[in-house]
Amino acid sequence: MSLIRSDSLIIVTTHEQDISRNLAKEYDNFYFTEEIQEGSIAFDYKLQEGIVDRSNALRLLRHVGFPQNLLPESDSCPTQL
Repeated sequence: MSLIRSDSLIIVTTHEQDISRNLAKEYDNFYFTEEIQEGSIAFDYKLQEGIVDRSNALRLLRHVGFPQNLLPESDSCPTQL
């Protein structure tokens, strides 16, 4: 039996936007955002409907001091892998 067709409540979390896009017809997508200010990270924990249009991974890596030469210049998410 497929979970999509069942009466189950299904909650999935992922950082992979391709997964979200591929499942958008069967599932609703939600996300929340963060802000990096004055040396701290604050998540708002307010669900917003849709697929997030940016990745926080690069911003978080910069925040914790990951070597800049190993990071891409753009924070935009790729449209395809």
